[in-house]
Amino acid sequence: MDERNRLEPLFSCAAEYRFGAFTRLFSKLESNPAGTPSEAYLLRAQIKLFAADESCADDLDKAGAAGAVPLHPCLGGIWMADCPNRIVVFSKAPGALERFLGALPRTSTLLEGWYGETGRGMASQIQSEILYYAGRFDEAVGIAETQLCPGREDETNTLLALCTLYRCHLATGKPDKAEQCMLDMITFASTHPKYLDQYKIIREWANLTTGWSGDTPRFASGVRGETIPVLEDRLEAIRHGISCPSPLEAPFTAYAQVGYADAYPLRQYYMDVFNAVYWFQAGDIPQSEAFFKSAYEAAVNSGLIMPIVEYGVQIVPLLEHALQNGIIHSEKWAGRISDLAHQYEKNLGIYRA
Repeated sequence: MDERNRLEPLFSCAAEYRFGAFTRLFSKLESNPAGTPSEAYLLRAQIKLFAADESCADDLDKAGAAGAVPLHPCLGGIWMADCPNRIVVFSKAPGALERFLGALPRTSTLLEGWYGETGRGMASQIQSEILYYAGRFDEAVGIAETQLCPGREDETNTLLALCTLYRCHLATGKPDKAEQCMLDMITFASTHPKYLDQYKIIREWANLTTGWSGDTPRFASGVRGETIPVLEDRLEAIRHGISCPSPLEAPFTAYAQVGYADAYPLRQYYMDVFNAVYWFQAGDIPQSEAFFKSAYEAAVNSGLIMPIVEYGVQIVPLLEHALQNGIIHSEKWAGRISDLAHQYEKNLGIYRA
């Protein structure tokens, strides 16, 4: 049996998100006297990349040492995003995501050698998103802008790159640039209809996060005259399933949960922050603290802070409570998050105006 025929079932499993079957087939190839086809390592590396598994670089090295020449197209051009992110899961283990992030520039270069712009783009998109979530906006913008260079052949990450730029411009107080990114997304989706659903998902996220339409106030007065956050827009989104993983997210999350310790879906991170804010507002402090501890652990160990910051000053009372009660262990960390949250709130006000 030639190498293409040996690889075909493996490629089909990968392309169709059947990663459990992929792993079983891969194990059979490893135990076969003929040895593992070199491209098999390239296929597994791409799955690991999208699952934020830092061992993806090891598979790329194995493929390179074996002189791999791909017989199949890049998976990054086949896996259509159905959420606003390419990074959908990561490890909460201390330092794990930092190591993964550090390997991405080299990973991007290696994948470009095998798959051209599509290979480079999928790793670079994940890198730019992580940098945004880590609050490293200038670096994220630099990579995302590279994704949009005129004449690029790969279009699979165009909307996601624009989404990253939109987020960064919003976070850094550049509402005109943020709005231009949204207009560019509309134009792209209208001229590339197969990406229309992806645009709609991104727009729903933007409206939910920013209250762009202005229909939902961000704050209201409580019964004692205190200011409380209005969370009805998020509650409504949760009722309509925003807490559930998308069809693309679920298989990568499942793969990560088998592949490494402390796998934590990004969507779960957002939900933990929401529940912490919601139960704090409702007065159920033990439940609020339990959710916040999970989110705080992820933030400290991974460096990803924006799911907390994106609440703006709605998050500040909870931060102060967590610091006063020994849940947050660093006053400096709490101060940085609070400063960023205040700035984000100010930027939201300008954008919504």
